[in-house]
Amino acid sequence: MINQQDVFNSDSQDSRIIYFESANILVKIQGSNPSLESLLVSAHYDSTPPSYGATDDGIGITTLLGILEHFADKSTPQPLRSIVLNFNDDEEFGLLGAELFMKHPWSHDTKLFVNLDGAGAGGRAALLRSTDSGVLEYYKSGVKKPFGNSVFQQGFKGNLVSSETDFHVYSANGMRGIDIDFYKPRSLYHTRRDSVSETSKGSLWHMESMTLDYVETLAYLNGPVSDDNSQAVYFDLLGRYFVLIPVPPLAVFNILLLVVLPVLIIGLVAVTLKRGTWKIGVNGWLRLPISLSISIVLAVLYAQNFLLRDSIVLSNGYVSPLLALLSLGILVNYLILSFFDYTVPVHDQKLVILLELSVVSWISVIWATAKERNEENTAVYLPTLVFALFGTATVLGLLGMALKPRYREREVYGYGSVEPIEREVNGETAVASPPSPSKIILGPSHASHLSESHPLLSPVPPEPVTEEIPLPTVVPNYSFDWSLQFIIVVPLLLFSIYSVGDLILQAIHQTGQDSAKSGATAVKLLLGLSIAIGIPILPFSHKLNAAVAVFFGLTFIVGSALSYWQAPSSYENPIKLRFWQTIDLGTAERYSNSSIPVSTYANVHGRKGHVLPVLSELPSLEEAGESGVSCEVDKKLDTETCRYEAARPWLIDGSLADNSYDDYFSIEVISNSNRGKSAGKYDPLSATLEINAAENRMCVISFNSSGYSSENPSGSKEASPVKLVTVYNWSVSDKGGEPRFGEPIRANIPSGYSRDDEGNHYYKLMRGIDLVQVHKLNWTQPAYRVGLQWLPFSLEDGGDEDSRRNLGVTVKCYWGEFDSEVDVAGEKRRMLPGWDEAVQFAPESALFTNMKPGLLEISGHIEL
Repeated sequence: MINQQDVFNSDSQDSRIIYFESANILVKIQGSNPSLESLLVSAHYDSTPPSYGATDDGIGITTLLGILEHFADKSTPQPLRSIVLNFNDDEEFGLLGAELFMKHPWSHDTKLFVNLDGAGAGGRAALLRSTDSGVLEYYKSGVKKPFGNSVFQQGFKGNLVSSETDFHVYSANGMRGIDIDFYKPRSLYHTRRDSVSETSKGSLWHMESMTLDYVETLAYLNGPVSDDNSQAVYFDLLGRYFVLIPVPPLAVFNILLLVVLPVLIIGLVAVTLKRGTWKIGVNGWLRLPISLSISIVLAVLYAQNFLLRDSIVLSNGYVSPLLALLSLGILVNYLILSFFDYTVPVHDQKLVILLELSVVSWISVIWATAKERNEENTAVYLPTLVFALFGTATVLGLLGMALKPRYREREVYGYGSVEPIEREVNGETAVASPPSPSKIILGPSHASHLSESHPLLSPVPPEPVTEEIPLPTVVPNYSFDWSLQFIIVVPLLLFSIYSVGDLILQAIHQTGQDSAKSGATAVKLLLGLSIAIGIPILPFSHKLNAAVAVFFGLTFIVGSALSYWQAPSSYENPIKLRFWQTIDLGTAERYSNSSIPVSTYANVHGRKGHVLPVLSELPSLEEAGESGVSCEVDKKLDTETCRYEAARPWLIDGSLADNSYDDYFSIEVISNSNRGKSAGKYDPLSATLEINAAENRMCVISFNSSGYSSENPSGSKEASPVKLVTVYNWSVSDKGGEPRFGEPIRANIPSGYSRDDEGNHYYKLMRGIDLVQVHKLNWTQPAYRVGLQWLPFSLEDGGDEDSRRNLGVTVKCYWGEFDSEVDVAGEKRRMLPGWDEAVQFAPESALFTNMKPGLLEISGHIEL
């Protein structure tokens, strides 16, 4: 028994006591050096009820078998360190197999781990996360085909994906290791299409080869593993090279960069100003903020009101909207900056924009460095690259300006001057309008060319002497800084920003099916990526060729059209709906003789507006139409749960009488100290229940009293009155012995978990127990026997009102088997015909998964 908060819901603070019987299969490959820490390689063999589990986690199990076969081969040298293979069970409903491995003696010597899992269906296996830099050093040195990015790790930390793996358990228990997972497509994850037909041998090979490379690197390491416990930024380059940068040295490098580049830039700006080789008016500095602000506002408005009015559209693909928004941003900036360049020209507008972007990226590096140092954030490494490249290009441009020679332009007046008056200018940096291209201002050597008829005295001010001299239409410019700056900034930044952004969107673009909040996050990231990709082009956008502008215009039109008419789902990217069937027996105490008729209902959960169109295809609802379906909307999540009456389930081979709901599930009260003779007002109350659940694997027990409800523990006035739970050893209690739990709480029952000599399991938690979850492996065991003890008063105020003595107990039991038949009175019947109908008649653009631990939930309530 363990006390575990909900690992799939980080916001939950419920105290859950879980009883679980292990079905883990452990194999040890003995190492030749017992002084070395052992290495654990773990994968789970269970799957969710609707899924065949080929990727989650059949490929992981196959990888373990491949590793076992490899080291069992006589030609393979014995590893130096021992390797433990954990084929674990019940990962899907609480990471319980991993939890129980930590109770096994082999876990004491196992300090390193590799966890294998799948949160998608096929594709490439990714290095999803790691505990520290030290263990990643061996991934870098040993894995031949690396693939992974530390943004995945930060995504898990930020709860961008509502999922969890056994990595959580192993790392929480002080082990060091890595998590290798499949991460896309999420719409097939936990559905019937997580099957062999949807994955490939390539996916299997990728996980197998990556894992074996890493395991062998550690297995043959003759010495201790690196003790570097810092977090790290990491990413692969084209699947061939692996870049690993621990966060502390990256932060130091950022600080150096934040000092060195600004010093260079400020120094070169000072030189250019002193020499007068670059003069920019105020207007030159405002055009980028104006242009970029307008393009961002237009992109946001366009996405929200036209392109992505429903965020779930991204589930069916994000490439078209990304191209449309990217093209829109580039076009808007091209038009605005070109307009400024034509109407109010400044010299080297490109350098002005580079300098402004350097300042902005400098600020972003300060923010990123703070995140890295304070939070060990591993996803904000791109600002470093952006600032380094923008800063380098800016330094190059300023260096050219600072080293440019100056020359003299002289305006010569026809009379009244002892010496010619001259004005010093730089022909390439002058802000004033230049002379007409057909005229050139003459120096003093041309003064003798004045006409003799020109008056010696004149009442008007003298004019500069000019002469019509033809000039070439285009003056050659032999400056190469433009090309160098383009090469430095554009290719590498476009590749880096798109690569990281694409990985993020691949992982989360379908999370909008979960809630409006997740959908909004995906849309924001898409908008951010479209803006970020366009930023490296900004310094050069005003000089784009007309043909390039036309290309982006056509891309915008085509991308917008495809996005606008894109369906929210398709066969390739189906919408995922969550199904469970419920039977509420009300008062479920055995022999209660309740005459209330019982109905069974199917419940389907999904994003608002996307459930009814799927249900309308079901034959059982054709006549009733929408009137046969009632939907409840969650406005906060923008989801809905629709309920309709469905065909009853058939769970047991036997007669019709054997398949009555009472034979599927009932609660029998074996003992109850709150009946009959009243106990003392401060004495704890106790009861023993027998939960009869035919051919079942799991049940959940919750409680309520006058001041408490398990449905909303945080909103209750008091803590749970239940302080002690016992799960009886069935093999002993079924022999007719008197349960020992009818006695008051004894001093020798310690807090936390304990076990007596009869094999009964106890868990005592004085702050209160919110939920009890019980599992069993013995398929033929007909029932669970559970003991409860609760306090009939509040520890806060010491009250002892009669209403507090009563304890409400709700039990929900789950069945997951559906893809089989039972023999009922000589007739073959499918176990869950309601599920079969939903799967069979749903459009190909929709898939069903489970909402609860099983597809069928039968519940009942008693009061003690």
